[in-house]
Amino acid sequence: MYPDIDESIHYPWQEEQQIIPEEFSTSVIDPRLYQGLASQNEELAVDQVQPDDEDPTAHLESNGFLTDEDSDFEYNEEDASDSNESDEYPTEDDSEDSGAARRRRRRGGGRFSGRYGARGGKGIKRGPRKPMEPSPEFKILHSDATSAFIDGDYGRAIELVMRAIQINPEMFPAHSLLSEIFLAQGEKDKALAALWNGAHTRPKDTKVWLQVARLILGRAGIDRENALPDVVYCYSRIIEIDHKNFNIRFQRAAVYRELGYTGRAAGEYERILKEKPHSVRALRHLAEIYIDLNDVERALEIWSESIAYYRDHPDKVRGFSWSDVNIYAELFGYVNKHAEGLAETKTLSRWFLGRKNDDPMWEKFEDDDREWDSEHSPVESRLVALIPTSGL
Repeated sequence: MYPDIDESIHYPWQEEQQIIPEEFSTSVIDPRLYQGLASQNEELAVDQVQPDDEDPTAHLESNGFLTDEDSDFEYNEEDASDSNESDEYPTEDDSEDSGAARRRRRRGGGRFSGRYGARGGKGIKRGPRKPMEPSPEFKILHSDATSAFIDGDYGRAIELVMRAIQINPEMFPAHSLLSEIFLAQGEKDKALAALWNGAHTRPKDTKVWLQVARLILGRAGIDRENALPDVVYCYSRIIEIDHKNFNIRFQRAAVYRELGYTGRAAGEYERILKEKPHSVRALRHLAEIYIDLNDVERALEIWSESIAYYRDHPDKVRGFSWSDVNIYAELFGYVNKHAEGLAETKTLSRWFLGRKNDDPMWEKFEDDDREWDSEHSPVESRLVALIPTSGL
């Protein structure tokens, strides 16, 4: 059995020594836990007892703790019933086990022993919290600022919206309105700064980050090179949210290349090809990138795999054109494989024209290029010779 907090213990070795009561008692609660309440609540005396019918959490609610809005967990009736059944206090009849039960509760086996404590535990609602509701004062200021902006009173609109941001800085509409006001005044730098700050209040909104990126590009002008890293940052935030946004991934790769990060651009295009196999758009960019990197063999390897796939799955080919046939032929020229490139180009051209199963004689015909003559070609002559002339 443990003694009560205010119980004075007299040990046998103290004999007749008189017990001197303490003039004051030291609180067993670490005052650092409630530093914010020190100015509002005086230290309780030892003999000051809280009434049984008073809610022990009332002072926490009055000071902003334990409110319904700040609660992170969902109430689970099954968990609550299990907790009530397992955490019943022992009755007086269980005198032998009462001490062990109290020790068990002190070690953390009580009603709130981890079941509702840590975020993410049993019964806890996971994920981001719901956005806070704007205060009434914010709504009034934001509405008045919008009206002033519509009326063309930009000075008053800025003053009102800045006051609204001071009250609820997490509200994106106020930052967006401030950006629009600055844009109307022609101050693009301030507009961008306002929108940039506002974007971080909505870190999961792809439209906001895209809007910021466009505004950065719009104001870049001759200082485009210094603005592009911020564009990459915005595109990266969008890709973190929506990994399947291939249009933004293509744009980020293009910015990488413009900044001179050719290796990063090549890596981006190859990652796109892994998720969108044989993308003609990615293949075109890869050919240019690897020519710049002087690694045409790698480009030729990737292109050959895709060309083979196109021949086997013609129904899945999208956007392949004669320009792509020409790119494929040029890759062979860069690596000095002219004969192989010529043969591959002829075969690919026959397939592209729908002559995949044409007369195999052309596969070994290397005397000239009469096969591709538009008029009086050998193929046309042979067909005309087979047409019967009698009866015409």
